[in-house]
Amino acid sequence: MKRLTSTFTCMLALLIWPCTTAQARFLGTLQQNVPWTLEVNTVSTCGPTAATVTFVNSRGGQDIDIFTIQPGAGTVFTSANIPRNTRRILVEVDLPCSFDVGFVRIHQGTNIIEADFCGEGAQDTCADRRFVFDVVAAR
Repeated sequence: MKRLTSTFTCMLALLIWPCTTAQARFLGTLQQNVPWTLEVNTVSTCGPTAATVTFVNSRGGQDIDIFTIQPGAGTVFTSANIPRNTRRILVEVDLPCSFDVGFVRIHQGTNIIEADFCGEGAQDTCADRRFVFDVVAAR
């Protein structure tokens, strides 16, 4: 019986092992009451890039915006205000090729937050393609 239990435990561990956790790079804090702009630029030659913006509210609900960036072009996603009760914003960029690169830039008031991203085949220093922002309530 002990052998069966330990075999089952090892098999379960092997199944779970290759799973990676969701990882995102924390880029800073945004103000709830200040209008903001998101700019995503990419250098892609093999196809369009997808960008997903997820607003997570205080109850765990999500509001998701998805847009497509054509090869060699940038896009600006403008939101007049961050949706009410938002506590966190996640930005995820899906690249069509493993060697593509680009950047995400947030403008809010006089603050500018910028981060580079790249595909799996490029250098490791810019491998993040998921970014997280905390949202603080208006004062």
